[in-house]
Amino acid sequence: MSNHVHILLSNTDENGSIDFKDLLRRHKHFTATQINKLLHRTGKRLWAKHAFDRDVRRKTYGTVLWYILNNPVKAGLTESPLEWHGNYLAERLR
Repeated sequence: MSNHVHILLSNTDENGSIDFKDLLRRHKHFTATQINKLLHRTGKRLWAKHAFDRDVRRKTYGTVLWYILNNPVKAGLTESPLEWHGNYLAERLR
């Protein structure tokens, strides 16, 4: 997908001490820097200023994962979600 990214994370820390907002901020900074380098440009905003995020309950995790994986299929970019070059699914989830 060329206009947005889906990321589904699971917090394995029992105390829930991972700061997902900070993790997302660092991810956006790193990927924007790398993409701007590839495009030979500097100082250009790549990602939207605000992110749309939500907590996913355990019961709906599979539904959300399936939605994300099938996003490029729904857009007509591929017939198989696992063959789409932009999709990554950890081996333990296959």
